[in-house]
Amino acid sequence: MYHWRVTKYNPSNRNSQGHYLKDEWTCPSEIGKVFDGKQFTLEEYLNVENAYVATVFSFIKEIGLDLVRVINPTKLLSNNNDRLFEPKFEQIHLYEDQLIDISLVPDICRMVLRNIIGCKLVRKDKFYVHFGWDYYMYIGSMLPSEETIRLAKSNGLYVEEDVSPYLFSGGIPTLSWSKKDDFIIHEEEQLDGLSLEEIRTLLCLSEDHPMTGHFVIMEQRINQLQQKATHIIDTEKFDYFISCE
Repeated sequence: MYHWRVTKYNPSNRNSQGHYLKDEWTCPSEIGKVFDGKQFTLEEYLNVENAYVATVFSFIKEIGLDLVRVINPTKLLSNNNDRLFEPKFEQIHLYEDQLIDISLVPDICRMVLRNIIGCKLVRKDKFYVHFGWDYYMYIGSMLPSEETIRLAKSNGLYVEEDVSPYLFSGGIPTLSWSKKDDFIIHEEEQLDGLSLEEIRTLLCLSEDHPMTGHFVIMEQRINQLQQKATHIIDTEKFDYFISCE
């Protein structure tokens, strides 16, 4: 795999420690504010967003993918009256490990960049796009993707070789539980004896899934999980989750 960090941030504005020194916007919610003596406009935001979206789509097309998989989808924005929320977004419903047609990718990218949802898009050993904080984007491809990199640069983006910090690095899976209807973790236990392959089976996830995230355990899988956990599972009192980070 080839790995890049693709952003709107000029590397020449970083110090020797990699800290970005120029005063710039980092989120679409800052439209209307002043940065470096200039007001950040909706037009400027949309131009940059279009460059990000075009770059992601070009990477996918250059590889020749027709489908990508949705990983760790999360709804972030509850107020659909936000000026950047489009009615068509209401028709997009994502779930864990969902395989989607690439025609949906531009709208999904816009929703992520506008902080309406969070998710990753992947195809195992072929492609990934991870969106980080402050409008950072990380892309991996099975190809050097020189044509797409030229496109990104021509649209004002900066492409630097860098591995995504959101790639799974092989930590120990953790079982955690919370009281019913309570999101506060009550206790947790490391599942040293459970392999990633066993977790995939337990969670009914595809081989494409990188096994990073926080997953609810389906009740029909609890007995199988109990064989690997020392904690006595009580589904009447607690909800159970597996975390792979």
